[in-house]
Amino acid sequence: MRRRVARLFPDGSLDTTFNPGGGADDTINAIALQPDEKLLVAGRFTRMGNRNRNGIARLNQNGAVDTSFNPGAGADNPVLALAVDNDGTILIGGDFTTYNNVSRSRIARLNANGSFNTGFNPGNGANGAVQALAVQPDGSIIVGGDFSEFDNQPALSVVRLLPNGSRDPSFQSAAGPNGFVHTVALQSDGKILIGGAFTAVGGVPRNRIARLNTDGTLDTTFDPGAGADDDVFSLALQGDGKIIVAGEFTHMNGVVRNRLVRLNSNGALDLSINFGSGANNFILSALIQPDEQILIGGGFTAVNGFPRKYIARLLGGADTGPGVLEFSAAEYTVSEAGTNVSVQVIRTGGSTGALSVDVRSVDGTATAGQDYDAVNTTLFFNDGQTVATIQVGIRNDTLVEPSETVTLLLTNLSGDGQFGQQATATITIVNDDARVGFISPTYFVNENVVGGQATVTLERVGTTSGTVTVDFITLTNSTATAGSDYLPVTTTVTFAPGVTNQTVNVPIFEDNFVEGAENISLVLSNLTGPAILGTSNAVLSIIDNDFNRGNLTFSTLQYSVSEGVGTAVITILRTNGNTGAISVDYHTTNGTAVAGADYEATAGRLTIADGQISSTISIRILDDLLIEGNETFQIIISNPTGGAVISGPDTANVFIAENDFGPGTIDESFNPGAGANGLVRAVGAQSDGHVVVGGLFTTFDNTNRAYITRLNADGSQDLAFNTNVGPSGPVFALGVMPDNRVLLGGNFTNVNGVLFRRLARLDGTGAIDANFNQVPNFNASINAVSVQADGRALVGGGFSLPIRSIVQVRLDGSVDTSFSLGVGANGPVHAVAAISGGGAYLGGAFTQLSGLPALRIARLNHDGSYDQSFATDSITNGSVYALAVQADGKLIAAGDFVLRGSGARVNLVRFNTDGSVDGSFNPGSSVNGPVFAMVLQPSGKLIIGGDFTVYNGSSRNHYARLQPDGSIDNAFNPGNGADGIIYAIALLPDNNLVIGGDFHAVNGVPRNGVARIRANDADARFTSIEPVPGGCRLILACTPGANYITEASSNLANWIPISTNNATTGILIINDPNANSYTTRFYRARKADF
Repeated sequence: MRRRVARLFPDGSLDTTFNPGGGADDTINAIALQPDEKLLVAGRFTRMGNRNRNGIARLNQNGAVDTSFNPGAGADNPVLALAVDNDGTILIGGDFTTYNNVSRSRIARLNANGSFNTGFNPGNGANGAVQALAVQPDGSIIVGGDFSEFDNQPALSVVRLLPNGSRDPSFQSAAGPNGFVHTVALQSDGKILIGGAFTAVGGVPRNRIARLNTDGTLDTTFDPGAGADDDVFSLALQGDGKIIVAGEFTHMNGVVRNRLVRLNSNGALDLSINFGSGANNFILSALIQPDEQILIGGGFTAVNGFPRKYIARLLGGADTGPGVLEFSAAEYTVSEAGTNVSVQVIRTGGSTGALSVDVRSVDGTATAGQDYDAVNTTLFFNDGQTVATIQVGIRNDTLVEPSETVTLLLTNLSGDGQFGQQATATITIVNDDARVGFISPTYFVNENVVGGQATVTLERVGTTSGTVTVDFITLTNSTATAGSDYLPVTTTVTFAPGVTNQTVNVPIFEDNFVEGAENISLVLSNLTGPAILGTSNAVLSIIDNDFNRGNLTFSTLQYSVSEGVGTAVITILRTNGNTGAISVDYHTTNGTAVAGADYEATAGRLTIADGQISSTISIRILDDLLIEGNETFQIIISNPTGGAVISGPDTANVFIAENDFGPGTIDESFNPGAGANGLVRAVGAQSDGHVVVGGLFTTFDNTNRAYITRLNADGSQDLAFNTNVGPSGPVFALGVMPDNRVLLGGNFTNVNGVLFRRLARLDGTGAIDANFNQVPNFNASINAVSVQADGRALVGGGFSLPIRSIVQVRLDGSVDTSFSLGVGANGPVHAVAAISGGGAYLGGAFTQLSGLPALRIARLNHDGSYDQSFATDSITNGSVYALAVQADGKLIAAGDFVLRGSGARVNLVRFNTDGSVDGSFNPGSSVNGPVFAMVLQPSGKLIIGGDFTVYNGSSRNHYARLQPDGSIDNAFNPGNGADGIIYAIALLPDNNLVIGGDFHAVNGVPRNGVARIRANDADARFTSIEPVPGGCRLILACTPGANYITEASSNLANWIPISTNNATTGILIINDPNANSYTTRFYRARKADF
């Protein structure tokens, strides 16, 4: 818990080393960081960190109250503004009239130790609250607030004081703003920006934002037009003179700008940045980071549609052009009782120029005119406009029906813009009608039911909002006798909100009479609440258990058997009586499994003796060597005899589990046990077969392992690799050195208690490598680590120190100054790929490199300089998360983007060595989600992993392999794939793979966060079997140098060797001269050691 003051890491996570104890007991209005990194806080509080502090306190770097700063009695009313002067003294402003019992009307200066500074005398001060303070380079002080006088002289909301506290007579204050000033910002040229609640300055219209000349007069060259339509609370100046404005407004100069906008230095809207739908509530503070990203805080809970509670960070920089139009959401939901639903079309990217677009509706399951009002309209986006809204009318009815959908389409775009990924949207109209009734018109119960009662289920179909009641009664007008066969029941059933099913129990009495089935009539009536009555009459049938022949059922409707087991056993149960001998016919029928190839067709009659309660049917399963996936067939029972009946379905499925494994399937011999208890973000393969795993987990296979561990070649945890307490935070990147030492990068500040800010190196035992001791203080997360042939490493991330986003470190961890990229990248680097012979490719979310344009991908020379001969401006949106360099020098980039000018290049593209798009690599419609990882095999095939489920129309759950031309490799079959996101892939020495991510199963096999996948095409398999004169010829794909025994069988039970060969190449040709002697011939091959 943190009460009203906290410190965050650059990624937004809580810095637990900053602990203010009990924090503040009331609001904090202002903070200021001193050069010594101590923090001044001011506000309405009277206690801070369990110490008395009225309105102001200072915290040490660890968050504890700095007792050397003693304000005594402090301020008698709230402190609203703070400023640290050039000499280290502290200026405070607010609504107080005394400080430490000395009279000071709403402004005072404190010494560095918190004591009252008597040399600063503002006279009678302000006659209203001071809300903003700014110290000019010459020591003069700009004061803004809610006052009309200062030191008994007219001063409308803004005044300038000399360093001694007296008014500066050269500053014109009498003709100032006509309303509050909430915020002040100083330009480098001495001009002053003010924001607040005013509508005019010196009688000239200026709605809530203005700029003053150095003498306090209005600067008419700064013209915001109609200005803001509500209060401005914060101003922040960029280095290029542009101005970030935040507050409670929803329009700036008549254009929609929800609570955040950027202006050019002349006051006009800056159309090169687009904050989308902005914040959904007021913003009180805005701050520009050194990397141009923008921090905002306030009362909002969402920013541009993304959930963000009260604090958020936005990308700065510039995004020119007409922009992209799309719906603000892919899904909208509205109750059937709602009169309309509001749908937004947003303009992302640039906002220059005018655009128009048509919006029309297309029926889904909802019908225009019955369920909603048809839409066919045109939206116009003026220059700078980023949001337009339409209202879709909804029509209510009384039908109990499923929720219905309507599709909205964007068409006929006019202007230079383009459509985004969400050019269609779906409105779901949620049904608000309900029906209550019996779940079935007939119920059955055995006379000797366990527990002695029948359970009757009632259901509520449709909406479940509101409480519904209905009366239930058993009638006495049927064949069962009340008191002898059952106990009558009369009750009221209540469906609470959210409840869909309720049950009523009817007591059943057993007797010894052979009386056949007897019925009870059931009735529902007197329904109350938001529903109608459905099936209101039902019959409960009591099945006699005296001398019954029995009911026949399958023991399950889904049987499972491995292809190599040989026999599937099907159990038939006999219930509700077992008197006399009975029989039932059975036969099999094909599903995806084929009789004669996958199983032996079976038919017959099953006899069950007197008193016997079950029997079994055996079906022979045929093993083969084909990689064909799991298959099914059915077994059907019919024609019961002896008085027996079939109860329930007469058909069951038999599932044959594949036992032939090819590329793409999970290698179950690699077993990590319980795996990771959190997601895996990085995997690294060592030359000795070990696998290093990093991520956000704290245990692995139920053993404490904070964020990093190492696995043996069989997947078990290598307990000899022990980092003790390990890193203090998540590991996002791993680099394996030639000698198998491990570099780890992430968001930690120490490893095993030793200071290592986000980069460290471990030796072969998991201990800290003491020779890696010159690591700089990276100030934000490391996302990528690439180890060079000489042991040096390229490190990429979101840091701004020691150099923005990309650094090369030497073997001792120090920054390699011979590798220099100037000021670095202006956004995060997510991927680094080394180039043979020197240099590297970078991928990420940046748009500039060393101050030059570089859209999310760039090539560096061996000395770190920007190689502009690789020129690509194709990726104008999203981020690049993975890179792979081919042997021919071409580059494959993957991530979350749509390639400009080519809708078919979604999240995956290959570039020629000059940066042009390689058209010979065509992924078709590509993946339907981001790609986070990829590796190249020596064959040139590419394996990708991420958050997708489809590749170019083919189902591929989270990983796939591609041919060198970008087409899918169907020989690599992952089956059901992974059930969650894949963030990392490592190629093992044997050309198989290890994947890491946020999954819990791969192709149905439990695997938490890490698994090994077969990817070696050299595993033995028959690729061709064909007749030849005098016999049969087989072609076996295999591993060169290995020995193989080929065997043949006519019945899959008895096998005889027909050939023993040493494979000199990857292909063996085997002849079977005796094949013509058999009607059916099966073959198998196995590797042999001799």
